[in-house]
Amino acid sequence: MMSIIRSAAVPIHVPSVILTIAACATSDAPSPSTNAPQSSAVVSDSLRLKRHQGPDAGMALVPGGPFLRGEPGQTVESQPTGLIEPAWVHVDSFWIDRYEYPNVADSLPMATVTWYEAKALCEERGKRLCTADEWEKACRGPDAWFYPYGNEYEHHACHTPQDFDNETVAPSGSHSECRSGFGVYDMVGNINEWTADVVMLEEVRASPNRNNYGNDDFWHDETYPEWPIVMGGDWGTSSEQSRCTYRGHFHPPDHRLIDDGFRCCADDDPELESSITNGAKK
Repeated sequence: MMSIIRSAAVPIHVPSVILTIAACATSDAPSPSTNAPQSSAVVSDSLRLKRHQGPDAGMALVPGGPFLRGEPGQTVESQPTGLIEPAWVHVDSFWIDRYEYPNVADSLPMATVTWYEAKALCEERGKRLCTADEWEKACRGPDAWFYPYGNEYEHHACHTPQDFDNETVAPSGSHSECRSGFGVYDMVGNINEWTADVVMLEEVRASPNRNNYGNDDFWHDETYPEWPIVMGGDWGTSSEQSRCTYRGHFHPPDHRLIDDGFRCCADDDPELESSITNGAKK
């Protein structure tokens, strides 16, 4: 499907749907920055504790261990341009937001944010963007289904009407069947979700999906050496691109699209949480 590019550097007319999405974000949501966030090697105990408050912070715990990502029957050449061949990987236990940012049931998720802004917003809440492996595992659930609800595509289970021009984003959690076995909602359809992983420009150029942003062929030049992967599809993508395993969708990191959003993840560190909690009681 074709998405509409909204570049951070070019003034544009803002459609009413974008204003609606922004207005429905929680009032305490931090303002996005147009610059890449600055990393810090020092993280306070209080900030680290926020990263694994779990269900109290509206997050679901995904247990760690070996994880068979991808699907059978895919060629090596397809990576990361679509469905990928199965491979065993290890994923540590982690927490993930139950809903797309701002992680509030029945509210419209925030869209039209760049990758840099998504990273900054997660970090301001003591979290981070999910890796592609974490995202896929949370979407597939403990039974490793290809969709959150099973292995066969169901048109009405998630917000996937496949009608980009005449539909728009839906409130978080409004499709009760669109829930993974780990209790995470809307990981298929609704809006694309930024992940922490990127693909290289050479891989973008080799992908049959390199033109899925519209008519602007940004892959022709060297402006973007790395392209972040977005997963889950939006309200207009095909059933294949909406699969939990699909990794053939990637966008330039400084572009805002009306169908791009995100959710946050956090490390699981129960020993640190216990030590901080016990220290606070002394």
